[in-house]
Formats: sequence, C-alpha cells, structure tokens
Amino acid sequence: MTPSEKITVALGCTSLFNTRRDGIVKYTEGLLSTSIEHNINFKKVSFGRENVCTNDTLNVPSKYSIGSFVYQISKGLFNPLRFDVNDVDLFHSPDHRAPAGLGIPTIGTIHDVFPFTHPEFMRRRFNYFGKPILANTINPLDHVITVSQYSKEQVIQYFGFKEEMVSVVYNGIEDVWFHDLKPEVIENRLQKNGIKTDFFLCIGTFQPRKNYERILEAYNQLSTSEQDNYKLVVVGGGGWRNSIDKLIESNSNILHVNNASDDDVRALYQAATSLVFPSLAEGFGYPILEAFASNCPVITSNITANKEIASDFAYLVNPYNTNEIVAGLKDAIYESAFSSHSMKNAKNYARHFSIARMQNETAAIYKKMV
Repeated sequence: MTPSEKITVALGCTSLFNTRRDGIVKYTEGLLSTSIEHNINFKKVSFGRENVCTNDTLNVPSKYSIGSFVYQISKGLFNPLRFDVNDVDLFHSPDHRAPAGLGIPTIGTIHDVFPFTHPEFMRRRFNYFGKPILANTINPLDHVITVSQYSKEQVIQYFGFKEEMVSVVYNGIEDVWFHDLKPEVIENRLQKNGIKTDFFLCIGTFQPRKNYERILEAYNQLSTSEQDNYKLVVVGGGGWRNSIDKLIESNSNILHVNNASDDDVRALYQAATSLVFPSLAEGFGYPILEAFASNCPVITSNITANKEIASDFAYLVNPYNTNEIVAGLKDAIYESAFSSHSMKNAKNYARHFSIARMQNETAAIYKKMV
C-alpha cells in the first residue's frame, strides 16, 4: 500500500465502558488519539455492552466470554462475536478480546500473560474458565504487540510465536503528567483527601500481585515517630479488597483514598516523598513513569517489567523481601538517593515514553500487516 492510502482499523473498545480507568483504558485512548497524518481511521467495537449507544461505536451484542465459549464448542460453525468487516482492513484488540475467524488480519496487544506465568495471582474461577478463553484469544493472532521486552519473552515462551511475529511497543504517558501544579492547587487536593503531613504513596488495584500485604507490613515496621511524620497514602480499590481493608484499618497512619480523580493523583505524585510500587509482577507499570514525570522518587521491584521500565532511575528492591522494602522507606526518609539532579534525569527519561512514539510505532505495524 502507498503512504497516502487510508487504513480502517476495527479497534476493540469494550474496556472504555468500564467504571475503572486502568492501564488498558489509557492505552486504548492513546491509540484513538492517533494523529490524522497517519491516515488511520478507527472503527470502535465493543462486545456485549448494551449501554453503548454512541454513534461511533459498533456494539456486538454477545458478551465476549460467552461468545468465545459458544464459538469453541461449535467448532467454529457459529461465531456470535463476528461483525461486518467489509469496510475494515484489520482488527486490533488492546484488551485481550480478539474474536477468531474474522477473515482479516488480527493484531492483539498482550500486556502480560500472568494467568499462565503466575496463576497464583488469579482467582480460582478464572484459572478454570477464563484461561482457556484467553488462550483461544492469543493463539490465532497474526501479530502480537507487547508493552515490554519482558512481556515479549513471556509471550514467545508460553505461546510459541516466532520472534518476528511479536513487536515491543512501549506504552506512552500523557503530556499532562509533566506539568507542575501550583503549590496552592496541590495543597487544596491534599486537604480534600485529609493529608496533613509528608507521605508515601501507593497506587494500584487491590490484588495479590500488587504486593500490598508486604508494603503494609514494611510500613508497620517503621517507628511510631516515622509513621506519624510520614503517612502511607493508598490509592486504589476494586480487586480483592477484603484482604487489604483490614490491614489499612488497623493503622491510623495509613490513609485510603478511593475514587481519586486524575487531578488528585497528579497532586499526590507531586507531593509524595516517594511512590512505593514493589509489585510482584508487571507487564509495564504506568505508575513508575507517571511518578518520574511528576518529580516523584520511586521504590519499585527488581523483577519482571518493573526493572526494565524504571531503568537506573528508581530504588530497586526484592519485592518478596519485606526488609528491603523497609530499607527503601528509610532511605527515602533519611538518605534519599533521589537528588534533584537524578529526578530531573528521571523526568527526561520518562519523556521517551510518549504517546506520539507509541502511535507512530503502532501505525507502522498496521501498515506492515495490511
């Protein structure tokens, strides 16, 4: 095809209609904002969302999990996930929903394969029923985009794709994270959320791989004085919250901020002593870069994609070793390996993870596939 020819991409957008704004939503929104200069037209597709009534979104009535199951047991004779592809050049799934048998090239962005590499982090019900559906989504893909070298290696190992069929396109973060808020704006946001002292910041859904139990255990090992002067602010919810709520409620110095707006989160990053993000497994790790962009020091894991994304700009710990997390907290209080110079370097490093770069590299894959 010539550079001037327009490509129409059916883009899976089911996740945009979730109540929670997670990494997949940010990624999908970034793709949809691709500049017109790339000659790419997106046709938004959602599966089984009756509340989707927008003119620019095609709603396929079948819920993806049910439709995929029906497709499997019918041996492909009946596909309730199929839609009209006559005016579409390829389908791109950013959210693990990729119907087979569409008859056009299909690309899937696989953010991680933790259900296969770390089944202990998944609910038992998903391990029994969700994993086969997920595998059925990944196996037929014509090309895979992953968001880190770590995820690429995992995809190749567990699904046997040839290396040339898997491309690494790092996620991009929005320019707004690099903009410094005025001190009075930050102060107003902190007061709104009841924060009156210095604090450590934790961000992420309540689920086992986010390692909240060890984070809270490490924080509880700080002295009373240290905790009084440095609260622990937890921004998150959903997931497996029952196991976390009791730990939060057991210490008055741990503050839980639920349903934080993007403006709240920006203020928290810019005011925090450090982001504490020693998760057990990440395919990418948006909070690491959002913190760097906000001049916020980062304590994170030395495993999976955390180390890759943080590079040399974070305090790395073994996330399974609570004592190392404690040492990171104390370093942030007393030693602070994070000088203003190192934080400036971290901020400049984060600029390489732009949405424009992500869009350019993804558009190149579209054109190659068509």
